[in-house]
Amino acid sequence: MQVVADIVQTFGPFLIPATLFVVGVAGYAMLWVLTGRRDKWAATHEREDSSSDER
Repeated sequence: MQVVADIVQTFGPFLIPATLFVVGVAGYAMLWVLTGRRDKWAATHEREDSSSDER
């Protein structure tokens, strides 16, 4: 806990908004990656369905 106390004492009130910003960016990046993969999976699934219908 001494490390956390030293960090808070060094950076002060700037630590909370900076931490929230970093967590928000990381969360947005995860959602962006997962959404892109979902779109790719949906496109692949649609292609598989249409190719099975053509047979």
